[in-house]
Amino acid sequence: MSDIENTIRLSRAYAAKNLPWFSPALYRCRIVLTEQVPIAAIDKNYNTYWNPRSIALLINSLSDRKRGLSELGFIWIHEISHVLREHFNRASYLGVDSIKWNYAADLEINDSEWEGLLPPTLFPPVTPNLYNLPSGRTAEWYYNNLPEKYVSFKIWDDGSGVHDKYRPWEKEDKNPQIINDINRTILQRDIARRLKSAKPGTLPGGWNVWIKNTLEPKIDWKKILRNRLSTAITIGRGCRIDYTYNKTNRRSTVYAPIILPTLAGTQSNQLVVVIDTSGSMKGQPLEQAVGELYGILKEAHRNVTLIPCDADVFQTIELKSAQDIRTLLKLPGGGGTNMIKGIEFATKQCPIPDTILVLTDGYTPYPTEKYNIPVLFGILGHNKLEEQATPPNPPWKEDTVVFIDLAK
Repeated sequence: MSDIENTIRLSRAYAAKNLPWFSPALYRCRIVLTEQVPIAAIDKNYNTYWNPRSIALLINSLSDRKRGLSELGFIWIHEISHVLREHFNRASYLGVDSIKWNYAADLEINDSEWEGLLPPTLFPPVTPNLYNLPSGRTAEWYYNNLPEKYVSFKIWDDGSGVHDKYRPWEKEDKNPQIINDINRTILQRDIARRLKSAKPGTLPGGWNVWIKNTLEPKIDWKKILRNRLSTAITIGRGCRIDYTYNKTNRRSTVYAPIILPTLAGTQSNQLVVVIDTSGSMKGQPLEQAVGELYGILKEAHRNVTLIPCDADVFQTIELKSAQDIRTLLKLPGGGGTNMIKGIEFATKQCPIPDTILVLTDGYTPYPTEKYNIPVLFGILGHNKLEEQATPPNPPWKEDTVVFIDLAK
């Protein structure tokens, strides 16, 4: 291990000591030394790239070793913040200019001041006040309000983890680590929970908003989806339970000689979730679908059968608690979309489900007829439902559709 790499690792430990909430993300990072990157960069899989010459210049420009670790620690938090804030997903969705977006994303996170960490003197970061802009705004806002000559202040290219455009140092990385969408979501939620436990006043305002958006569902599931699921399950159970004379009623001796019927059929709650894993769900939609599934499990306190589906149906996965989501390594899919196949497969499950919840972005054929089992659709999208993304009405009424606004 070179001296530079050792210094980079020490600065990571320094950052983790000062800001322990970020430790899971910091230590999930893989370190690559390359002179192709200007200073430091990251991709969405937490591969970090460091220019050894630039880092040596930074260290040698400072007489105080602790100051060097502090400034490098700032760069560490800067890089992982881009991925935690999902700047790469937001850039991809908006179709932005990568350089301008890098400036805007930097402005979103550089208004954060962290105890024990200092911005690098040799490579000063851009901050909103340099452009006479307010702090605490989103990258989208800064992108639309940057002055024409925003490049008058220099920044370094932070890589595809910011703008979703692969750079030469990433393309030539022969052995990058891959973190799937599910594990990235779990990592985000873990850090959000840790940050939430921080002392009041410790965190910059922008991070409090991020915690809320990460941990809390984007719609009020308690009032909407949970109620509709409860109603659907009640109806579904009613379809499976009936009176029979094949079994003796336990009160029959009291009412003899009258013969009383008894209820037959399982009364357990059977919930099946068909999750869209097609190519259009890659990235943020699939991540949020997993997040909403996590919320369903946590709120519902019932077993869930998960059916991944793109144009084909994949093997079912049994989930008994919210913690079981951690066991999902990768959901199969990535092809076309046909949720009808997933729904019809769900109707054939044994035991018969009480209700079927479909989580999709809506770009799928929909059934033209209702089933004997209640079906609910959770449609993930931005701002509002597009007409072509909704199930046809009839037969699917408004109370069978819940819109889930994707996080921004």
